[in-house]
Formats: sequence, structure tokens, C-alpha cells
Amino acid sequence: MAAPTKLDLTTLSSALTNQGARWQAGATDVAALDAAAQKAMLGAVPSSESAALMAAAAAAPALLATAPAFAPALDWRNKGGNHITPVKNQGGCGSCVSHAVVGVLEAMAHIETGRWVDLSEADSHFCSSHGASCDGWWPDQCLDQAIGRGICDEAGFPFASAFPGNNIWANPPACRVAPNRDARVTKPSARMGLTDPTAVKNHLTNVGPVAGCMDVYQDFFGSLGSQ
Repeated sequence: MAAPTKLDLTTLSSALTNQGARWQAGATDVAALDAAAQKAMLGAVPSSESAALMAAAAAAPALLATAPAFAPALDWRNKGGNHITPVKNQGGCGSCVSHAVVGVLEAMAHIETGRWVDLSEADSHFCSSHGASCDGWWPDQCLDQAIGRGICDEAGFPFASAFPGNNIWANPPACRVAPNRDARVTKPSARMGLTDPTAVKNHLTNVGPVAGCMDVYQDFFGSLGSQ
């Protein structure tokens, strides 16, 4: 099968403006990658548990309805202070799920304790049951591993160090167990699965960030965010 035609950002931007879209498109680092490199960054593969939850939600949405208790807008970077750690670069590796889960755990640590932690996406993705590859998985699987074995700090296993020559676009990655790992892990105590949109909004408002997955179309790679 031939590679997809590169998205014309000028055409996309005009279409978004004409349709009154609430986001803008432009030239980003990811938009400049070829189609194969863009695809390599995708790594959400539904687990059997998540597939069952999504099927149940689709079949009986009324049973999952939740009373609204959410704010019309919120930003955990400015909700009694900033609670969100900096964005990290996953390179050409489908480790987006581990990056998302680690970001949530870092944020929750600050929300609940006021303590900043910098956790290792590499430890989560390459040294857990997932294994040393850039294949995908799902947040419930990633969180179960975090609960069971914890995630060490970034200094113990920096993400780039998993790759040949510290090049996050090179393969294959490898697990490198952090020195004295057991003494430097952070473990969440529990997780929950949210399929009802209102429950997700309530959680975002009253508890903290969530890890979510989405279908990605080519225009996403040129997203500059909302207006």
C-alpha cells in the first residue's frame, strides 16, 4: 500500500477557519516528520478489560450516567498553583501510554502531597510486563504495573538511555534497571476506569488529570491547540 499523501497545512488551516473550528493547524516538529515516523509515535492498544468496559458503556449508557459536578473549564496548571510537570519527548517510540500515565502520576503526587516527582517513562515501558519494545499497550495495564512494581525516578533510568546512542529515534530500546531501584520507586495505591463522559469531567474537576486515548488522524500532527 502506498504511503498516505502529506497533509497540506495551508488547505487544512483554511478549512478549519471556514468551519469555525476551535483549534488551529500549523507547522510543528511532528507535522514535519514523514508518515512512517508519525505512525511510530502511536502506541495505544486496547486491553481486553478496556474493550469490555467500552462495549458495556456503548450498550447501556443510561446505567453509567453520573450526576454532573464539574467546572465549565479548568486548568491544573493554574488550580491553586501549577501541578503539571513539563512535556517530554517520546521520539519515534510508541510509548505514549507510559508517558501519559507517568504524567498523571507526577501530577497526582503534587496535588496530593505538594511534592514534585520526575518519574521514568523508560522504567514503566521497557522494564515492566510490557517489555523492551516500542509496541503499545493501554493505561489500565500500565497502571497495574505501576501499582505492583512502582516506577523509578527519571534519574535512575533516563528515557534516552534506553536507546542506542541515546537517540530516541533509534531502535531497539532496552531495559536498564536503576541502581537501588526498590528505594527510588513511586507507587500509586489504586486506579479506576472511567467510561462515562460526566464521570470523566467530575474526576478532572474534583480529583486531578486522567490518562486518555484517542483515534489519531493526520490533521492531529499539525495541531497547535485550541484558540
